[in-house]
Amino acid sequence: RAELEALLGDLPGRRPDLLVQVHAMLAAVVRHLGDPKESLEVLERARLIAESDEGREAVPDAPLALFERQRAMSLRQLGAFEPAGEAAERAVAVAKRGRLRGELIPSHGTAGLVASSRGDLREAIAHHRAALSTALRHTPPSAPRSSTYLIAALGQAGDLEGARAAYEDGRAQIATHSRPSARASREAWLRAAFAEALRAHGEVSECLDTLDDPSVRAAIDRHPLPGLLARRTLGLARVARGDVDAGLALLAGSPAAYGHLAAGHTAFVAQQNVLHEARARLRLGALS
Repeated sequence: RAELEALLGDLPGRRPDLLVQVHAMLAAVVRHLGDPKESLEVLERARLIAESDEGREAVPDAPLALFERQRAMSLRQLGAFEPAGEAAERAVAVAKRGRLRGELIPSHGTAGLVASSRGDLREAIAHHRAALSTALRHTPPSAPRSSTYLIAALGQAGDLEGARAAYEDGRAQIATHSRPSARASREAWLRAAFAEALRAHGEVSECLDTLDDPSVRAAIDRHPLPGLLARRTLGLARVARGDVDAGLALLAGSPAAYGHLAAGHTAFVAQQNVLHEARARLRLGALS
């Protein structure tokens, strides 16, 4: 954040393109620090620049697509799902208009996440499939990330076999296109997403087998995302299997495990895990 704010102070007013881009990047940082309202305030400054006379002439589509994505994600975090969806669709439209394949993939991904948040899983799946299709054609190493979102949406929609197919395709893409240094992280994301789909459908044994991998253990130990998501699924699966104390301990320990990172979004996910612990205790009658 400090570096981006310093950069904004150095940029000349005659570069509205860079001003819009850096404001959008700053908005993303502020949102991840846990303040989506301030993120929208930063984006409002970017909007005024983009819609000025000079901005209309000089700001290209790439920073505009980034601006709309960040607006969509901040609105989503505040629960304003309808305007978030509109912003995400504008990001997709801008990326298509500019033939910006690199912007189209995350724009479809953002639109899919917003659609999932408002419960429109059919639309979410369509967007994630579009992102995956574009990635496979143009940037195969980025495809596993789109596969992860698709797996999650298919699992939420009750299509376990579709989620399984997306999981296997994603793993094949990792084996074919990913650098060795990136494979473990991408593998952990895929396994965490598919394991959650399995757990939600009562396939506890396969869920635990999917999470029993060095990439997942490394993520749980060292990386808040997807580590916190894997920790959540593993904890709930262990509770479901009858290993109650170990499962609840995994959920309860989430804030302590990553509290030193002090990032707003990380803290938010960690506290969600504690709420899942509370829900599990309610089901079990463990109310002390």
